[in-house]
Amino acid sequence: EMERFLKRIELDPKSGEIKKDYGLDASMHGLWLFGLLPPDDTRIISTNEAIHNSLSVDTPVMGLARSENDDYQRVDGNYEGIPGNPWIITTLWHAQWKLALAKDKKALEEVREYLDWTINHMNRAGVLPEQLSPFDGHHLSVAPLTWSHATFVDTVLKYNEKLKNLKA
Repeated sequence: EMERFLKRIELDPKSGEIKKDYGLDASMHGLWLFGLLPPDDTRIISTNEAIHNSLSVDTPVMGLARSENDDYQRVDGNYEGIPGNPWIITTLWHAQWKLALAKDKKALEEVREYLDWTINHMNRAGVLPEQLSPFDGHHLSVAPLTWSHATFVDTVLKYNEKLKNLKA
């Protein structure tokens, strides 16, 4: 009925009741990242668009939160309208999805913006954190985080490969 994937479905073993979790989580990108379905499957498109619409951090820092109402590593500030802190990996997963859909070099411009966003959130030594403050962009949690760096390198490699293979 949502025309997208659900976060989870649980069966209560005692009552037999099926509980549906309609929440959104950036890890739902795994549905296409791990090859379960192609990135252009209509259910993947609607799921990823819902993720982007719900998890985008609408502050000057930008990026995508991990999940709705994520309180992990929250800092002082008014989170009204902010789903959580932006994470490097979740933002880059969305960039990789856009990259997978790209049919021409023009479509790569948005992906390049995500790469630039990531570069702009590195510290002077090139270190990437797990996540950022949505208010001022300062690094939160672990830094450097290998997963953030690996996802950035993976995205750059995929971007370069796509750029090489696309026409104008």
